[in-house]
Amino acid sequence: MSVRARIDSEKQKLRRLILQATTDLLAREGFEQVSIRKVASRIGYSATTIYLYFKNKADLIDHVVDDGFARFMLRLGNTGAGDSPPLRQLVAGMRVYIAFALENPNWYRVTFSSRLGRSNNDAQFLTEAATREKGFAVLAASLTQAMAAGEIPKRPLYPAVQTIWATLHGIAMLLINSPQAGIKEQRRVIEGYIELIVNGLRVR
Repeated sequence: MSVRARIDSEKQKLRRLILQATTDLLAREGFEQVSIRKVASRIGYSATTIYLYFKNKADLIDHVVDDGFARFMLRLGNTGAGDSPPLRQLVAGMRVYIAFALENPNWYRVTFSSRLGRSNNDAQFLTEAATREKGFAVLAASLTQAMAAGEIPKRPLYPAVQTIWATLHGIAMLLINSPQAGIKEQRRVIEGYIELIVNGLRVR
């Protein structure tokens, strides 16, 4: 590895460390209590170091949210269900959604409960525009394709997307807040709700 490549790698590691520390602090203390100084102290660096990567607190938190969404979308694109029927792709996406939330509970809490970030707020989640954003767009596309393929009856897209998301969000938060649940219990809850969602979509 060249000197330049090694330096870039170290910068990326530090950037990820900053983002993770910020996510953890947000989950533990809330938006108002998080500061650049606290993040720096948590990772053992000076506040000046943080400012080399992010302009201010708002910029840092925007990147926390965006970085998580980028990782989520990458995970969603690697489900291996790309050539499957649309409804099967939808189910695969639902499983990925919940799994990602459980693997990144702090990020999920601060993102979907606090509505942080540039394009992540209560108003948008409650409007039809949400169907064109990030994971919502993938969900909307899968539903549209499933309806076009005749796998499920045609219905208004926006209410269906919001209903499915609300259910997935509820499951994710329930399981995140129940860390004592075992893997088998989690899987039973997840698969049970997904089955209910799919059966509901099939009803005319």
